[in-house]
Amino acid sequence: MCDQYRKSYRLGRRPAEQGPRPLSRNQDRVEKLATGTATTTTTKTKPTTDSSTANATTTNSSTANPSITILTTNPTTANSRKTNSTTVNPATVKAKDSSTTTKTITDPGRAKTRKPNQTTTNLTTANSATANSATTNSTTTNSVIVKTRDSVTTNTTGTSTRPARITNKSTITITKVPKCKTQKLKITKNTLTVGTWNVRTLWAAGKLDLLRHEMNRYRYDIIGISEVRWTGKREIPRGDFIWSGENSNHIRGVGILLSTKAKKSLMSYNPINSRIIMARFNATPFNVTIIHAYAPTSDSSEDDIETFYNCVEEAIEKVPKKDVIIITGDWNAKVGTDNTGWESVMGRYGYGSRNERGERLLEFAAEHNLFICNTRFQQTSNRKWTWESPDGIHKNMIDLVIVQKRWKTSVTNCRTFQGADISSDHSLVLCNIKLKLKNKPRHNQRYDVSQLKDQTTRQSYQARIEDNLKNIHSTCNLNEHAAQIEKAVKEALQATVTLEKTSKKSWIFDQTLDLTDKKRKAKQIKHLSADSIKEYKNLCNKVKNRHDRTKKSGYKINVKKLKKDYKLATAEKRTVW
Repeated sequence: MCDQYRKSYRLGRRPAEQGPRPLSRNQDRVEKLATGTATTTTTKTKPTTDSSTANATTTNSSTANPSITILTTNPTTANSRKTNSTTVNPATVKAKDSSTTTKTITDPGRAKTRKPNQTTTNLTTANSATANSATTNSTTTNSVIVKTRDSVTTNTTGTSTRPARITNKSTITITKVPKCKTQKLKITKNTLTVGTWNVRTLWAAGKLDLLRHEMNRYRYDIIGISEVRWTGKREIPRGDFIWSGENSNHIRGVGILLSTKAKKSLMSYNPINSRIIMARFNATPFNVTIIHAYAPTSDSSEDDIETFYNCVEEAIEKVPKKDVIIITGDWNAKVGTDNTGWESVMGRYGYGSRNERGERLLEFAAEHNLFICNTRFQQTSNRKWTWESPDGIHKNMIDLVIVQKRWKTSVTNCRTFQGADISSDHSLVLCNIKLKLKNKPRHNQRYDVSQLKDQTTRQSYQARIEDNLKNIHSTCNLNEHAAQIEKAVKEALQATVTLEKTSKKSWIFDQTLDLTDKKRKAKQIKHLSADSIKEYKNLCNKVKNRHDRTKKSGYKINVKKLKKDYKLATAEKRTVW
């Protein structure tokens, strides 16, 4: 008998001769899970021989609605039953659906299949007001209701039948938010970020400084700028902006804004005319040539359009064969969304409809094996259009980034950034390409000669240059003699002073930058109402007036400083400052 009991307990069964398992073990486990203390009231009923009264078990109950009742029955006796009811915290039972929550619990701590002669316990989330001639005396603890039901039909055999029609539900619905389908702009060390932006004009007080301030909010390497409206063709002393414009008139004009890394990688640049500029950069695996173009507007003649495309074609022919060609600019052409017949030139994700200038651009791209990056990636409409009419109704995609077809798989993203603001009706376009720029040493480095004001440094420089000049041979010709003197001076400077840090201090004050940030925020909501448009225009005028006043005050400060330095130089007869 001992071996039989040991085998029965090991298998999770209870010998039939011992009767039903007491509820104390199950009750202790339930009470540990509940937040409060549950009490159990057990009522024994007399056996009834009549089968018509088999389900008439009389118990007393006082249960709050809603609750969870645990019924323990002995299936060996059909007409006489012992019913133990315990009301527990409903929060401890996880309901799996919204109709009926019924879970059969076997021996506590066991999850194996029971035989038919086993005692089972059913957990049913029900309202005790509707039970089949059964009254349960129980105590309910305070709990947080997760899911409740007002009517469930339960018989006295311990199993739940199909529930009645539910007329009142109280459930908590959990909605799973889907992930955003749009892709983020991933920036890596080996990614080259190029872009294009029509700023309408840089011929205004502090407009270039505002452009730098705005671009500091983004990660970029090379940005092509249209409608610069500066005269001449040159590079600013700071080295981060090159441009090509008209000789006298402040119209058209193109430029390229460089980051610190791109400035160090610049190999050469060629300002062709007021509509086209190109620059070459040292990069891996191949060098990169950027061509920025500003196409004639829609009211220009066909001759102007053909002249423009011929100039771009000549610029492409000048590029070395192994270089990666990237063409940016304001093309004033709409390529549309339909790429039927132009699959090798554009993708499926264009914007708007196509016009005649768009057809001309597609023909030019097909002729030179180029691909339009703006149409390669699926984006929302706000990340596609690059130009907006003053009333905000008409929008087009005319600012494009174009690469060689063999490099289109290296493009990781290309989109528009509507948050960038510089008082222009065009938007900033950025494109990421898997390329890496390499630093190229610059030869036009300046030495900080102001360090020679120190007496010790000056004496060291004089001694070093005297030693270098002794080695010069007087028998050489004039050009060789000048080259030797230049070499002696440079060697003396390298040994005594360091390089000059060319950092031009901006005269734009923080108040002006704060006003610019406020104007940028007003741009995002300017089309909500007429007052919003008026407010944005007022902020644009305020920023412009503030720049004019700030520039004049900056000039006055510089003039005072120059006068002070001149007086000191004439009084002390200084030769170095």
